Amino acid sequence: MNLIRNNKLLYTFDDEVVSKFVYAIDEKKIELSFDGFYDLEKDEGIDRKCILIIESWSKALSRLCPNSKFDNLESNFGIISMIVAVNVEHDEVYMTVSTIDNRHYDLIFLKPSMYISLI
Repeated sequence: MNLIRNNKLLYTFDDEVVSKFVYAIDEKKIELSFDGFYDLEKDEGIDRKCILIIESWSKALSRLCPNSKFDNLESNFGIISMIVAVNVEHDEVYMTVSTIDNRHYDLIFLKPSMYISLI
Protein backbone atom coordinates (compact mmCIF):
# COMPACT_ATOMS: atom_id res chain seq x y z
CA MET A 1 0.00 0.00 0.00
CA ASN A 2 1.51 3.32 -1.03
CA LEU A 3 2.02 5.77 1.82
CA ILE A 4 1.64 8.86 -0.36
CA ARG A 5 -0.72 9.71 -3.21
CA ASN A 6 -0.86 13.08 -4.98
CA ASN A 7 1.43 14.63 -2.35
CA LYS A 8 -0.98 13.53 0.38
CA LEU A 9 -0.12 11.26 3.29
CA LEU A 10 -2.54 8.30 3.45
CA TYR A 11 -1.45 6.63 6.71
CA THR A 12 0.24 7.72 9.92
CA PHE A 13 1.94 6.01 12.82
CA ASP A 14 1.13 8.46 15.63
CA ASP A 15 1.84 7.00 19.07
CA GLU A 16 2.99 3.71 17.52
CA VAL A 17 6.30 2.39 18.82
CA VAL A 18 8.69 0.86 16.30
CA SER A 19 9.05 -2.84 17.12
CA LYS A 20 11.86 -3.49 14.61
CA PHE A 21 14.28 -1.18 12.80
CA VAL A 22 16.33 -2.16 9.73
CA TYR A 23 18.62 0.13 7.74
CA ALA A 24 20.27 -1.35 4.65
CA ILE A 25 22.82 1.31 3.74
CA ASP A 26 23.86 -0.13 0.37
CA GLU A 27 20.25 -0.64 -0.71
CA LYS A 28 19.08 2.81 0.46
CA LYS A 29 16.31 1.11 2.39
CA ILE A 30 14.79 1.62 5.84
CA GLU A 31 12.18 -0.72 7.30
CA LEU A 32 10.16 0.21 10.39
CA SER A 33 7.86 -2.43 11.88
CA PHE A 34 4.71 -1.43 13.77
CA ASP A 35 1.80 -3.18 15.50
CA GLY A 36 -0.71 -0.86 13.82
CA PHE A 37 -1.27 2.37 11.91
CA TYR A 38 -3.91 5.01 11.25
CA ASP A 39 -5.79 5.20 7.94
CA LEU A 40 -6.35 8.90 7.23
CA GLU A 41 -8.86 8.32 4.42
CA LYS A 42 -11.06 5.99 6.48
CA ASP A 43 -10.36 7.95 9.68
CA GLU A 44 -9.73 4.80 11.69
CA GLY A 45 -6.98 2.98 13.50
CA ILE A 46 -5.87 -0.34 12.05
CA ASP A 47 -4.56 -2.92 14.54
CA ARG A 48 -2.50 -4.98 12.13
CA LYS A 49 1.23 -5.58 12.06
CA CYS A 50 2.93 -3.82 9.19
CA ILE A 51 6.27 -2.62 7.87
CA LEU A 52 6.80 0.92 6.66
CA ILE A 53 9.37 0.77 3.86
CA ILE A 54 11.30 3.83 2.73
CA GLU A 55 13.65 3.12 -0.17
CA SER A 56 15.28 4.22 -3.40
CA TRP A 57 15.64 7.86 -2.39
CA SER A 58 17.81 10.10 -4.56
CA LYS A 59 19.17 11.90 -1.50
CA ALA A 60 18.65 11.66 2.26
CA LEU A 61 19.63 14.21 4.89
CA SER A 62 19.44 14.29 8.67
CA ARG A 63 20.09 16.58 11.60
CA LEU A 64 19.92 16.33 15.35
CA CYS A 65 17.15 18.60 16.65
CA PRO A 66 17.00 21.43 17.15
CA ASN A 67 20.31 23.08 16.31
CA SER A 68 22.54 21.11 14.00
CA LYS A 69 22.73 21.60 10.25
CA PHE A 70 21.52 19.02 7.75
CA ASP A 71 24.15 16.53 6.61
CA ASN A 72 24.08 13.11 4.94
CA LEU A 73 21.76 10.57 6.57
CA GLU A 74 24.44 8.60 8.40
CA SER A 75 26.01 11.70 10.00
CA ASN A 76 23.10 12.28 12.38
CA PHE A 77 21.12 9.14 12.84
CA GLY A 78 20.11 6.58 15.44
CA ILE A 79 17.82 3.61 15.97
CA ILE A 80 14.30 4.95 15.40
CA SER A 81 11.77 4.22 18.14
CA MET A 82 8.89 6.43 16.97
CA ILE A 83 7.83 8.68 14.11
CA VAL A 84 6.84 12.04 15.57
CA ALA A 85 5.75 13.83 12.38
CA VAL A 86 5.68 13.40 8.61
CA ASN A 87 5.14 16.12 6.00
CA VAL A 88 5.06 15.72 2.24
CA GLU A 89 5.96 18.52 -0.17
CA HIS A 90 6.16 17.54 -3.84
CA ASP A 91 8.98 14.96 -4.14
CA GLU A 92 10.29 15.57 -0.62
CA VAL A 93 9.31 13.81 2.59
CA TYR A 94 10.15 15.47 5.91
CA MET A 95 10.13 13.33 9.03
CA THR A 96 10.82 14.00 12.68
CA VAL A 97 11.70 10.84 14.57
CA SER A 98 12.74 9.93 18.09
CA THR A 99 15.36 7.31 18.83
CA ILE A 100 15.88 4.73 21.55
CA ASP A 101 18.28 7.13 23.31
CA ASN A 102 15.57 9.85 23.44
CA ARG A 103 17.05 12.09 20.77
CA HIS A 104 15.02 13.72 18.02
CA TYR A 105 16.15 13.91 14.42
CA ASP A 106 14.78 15.66 11.36
CA LEU A 107 15.09 13.57 8.20
CA ILE A 108 14.57 14.61 4.59
CA PHE A 109 14.13 12.07 1.80
CA LEU A 110 14.19 13.30 -1.80
CA LYS A 111 12.09 11.25 -4.24
CA PRO A 112 11.66 8.20 -2.00
CA SER A 113 9.48 5.19 -2.61
CA MET A 114 7.35 4.77 0.55
CA TYR A 115 4.83 2.04 1.17
CA ILE A 116 3.35 -0.23 3.81
CA SER A 117 3.62 -4.00 3.71
CA LEU A 118 0.98 -5.77 5.81
CA ILE A 119 2.12 -8.80 7.79
